[in-house]
Amino acid sequence: MQDADSDCLYSTGADPVPYPQYYAFQLLASPSYLGLQGGGYMATSISTPTGGGGLATTAFYTTTQDAIVITNPTSASYPAINVTFSNPGVSASRDMLWIIEIGTQNNASTI
Repeated sequence: MQDADSDCLYSTGADPVPYPQYYAFQLLASPSYLGLQGGGYMATSISTPTGGGGLATTAFYTTTQDAIVITNPTSASYPAINVTFSNPGVSASRDMLWIIEIGTQNNASTI
């Protein structure tokens, strides 16, 4: 159970809920999301956004997809960030935006 002690103890009668870090693990590892459980490769290069103010960025690819992960570990809000992605080997793409906000479930939208 999620509690202030972060000790994973179960309280009888309580509804179990995942700890917030579960959603980040699920996003990166699950085949339903970014799929790194089957292995992957780091991008050759990546540049952190100018004026990102603490944003952490990484990029990787697997045999089925390319991904950019942008993490905001601060309390600052960034309503718009320009992202440029270049992979000359990909002819068609489908863009998905996965959001984990304040440790809640992964939310997806097509962009």
